[in-house]
Amino acid sequence: MITVIELNTIEELSTLLYEQKEDKKIGRFRSACLYRGLPNESYSLVTSLKRNCKAKQHELEKSILRNFTKYAAIEDSELKNSIWRQLIIGQHHGLPTRLLDWSYSPMMALHFATSGEDLANMENNNCVVWSIDINEINAVGTTVNRSENHQSILLLFGCSFSDERYRTVSGRTYNENKEICH
Repeated sequence: MITVIELNTIEELSTLLYEQKEDKKIGRFRSACLYRGLPNESYSLVTSLKRNCKAKQHELEKSILRNFTKYAAIEDSELKNSIWRQLIIGQHHGLPTRLLDWSYSPMMALHFATSGEDLANMENNNCVVWSIDINEINAVGTTVNRSENHQSILLLFGCSFSDERYRTVSGRTYNENKEICH
């Protein structure tokens, strides 16, 4: 379920930041959520590959990664052996990929939400911090057909709500306004 919480004061933000519980396994206070910040609330959760390559994303991705690896492997020979490494290192260097960056830190997400746009125009729109519950994602993962190399789970993060058609995630159907349809 998508819940919208509008924050207007630093006190309201503090509540979000301090809702984290101690995780005894890692010895830290950490929420069960991942966060992603965007500088404009109208921006969708879309990968840079889809945003930049649009309908040609599937045919261009292999070439983009091959060309990146060809030159980047000079510095990191392990790139040739791992598609994940290619995606992660490429994403770090600005390569359009199918990955979306998420953080355990709401402060990191807030940084990206407030630093990506022209600062002179920040008053013209609201920024947004998305939050995803890891426990819910893991529950979804146990019901996905594992023979598809986890593609269904990856698509969850690459899902674009800007499309006019409906999306089904975790047994729920959302419309283009990110509302649950029954």
